[in-house]
Amino acid sequence: MFALHVPSLPTLGPTTIGEVVLRYVSIGEQIEQHETRIPLNLNLVSSDEAAAELRSHAAGSPNAEELRRLAADVEEDLPFLEEGTFDASSSKRLHYKRNLTSQRRIQMQREEEERRKEQA
Repeated sequence: MFALHVPSLPTLGPTTIGEVVLRYVSIGEQIEQHETRIPLNLNLVSSDEAAAELRSHAAGSPNAEELRRLAADVEEDLPFLEEGTFDASSSKRLHYKRNLTSQRRIQMQREEEERRKEQA
């Protein structure tokens, strides 16, 4: 796991911000070194557009509640993401919220699996 600092970018839209270089060694009959490059592509949109997109996908999605919650989170976090105001405290707050969301998602998956087992 790693975190990246993405600087303020002047334009919106699809862009490549860098690449991850994965190097590894395979051991078998021969020892070989490998390298794989993985581009980091983003589609930069305004936060308002991101929230609207989440809400539009929520309408027909089985994960509608989670998508609406994410849209609300995006709007709530706007002040922290403005240029010059994102600090260590804001970063910690956003990481905490993301972890809570992951935990909720895992719990929902477990509950769904239990329901399927009960129905079978």
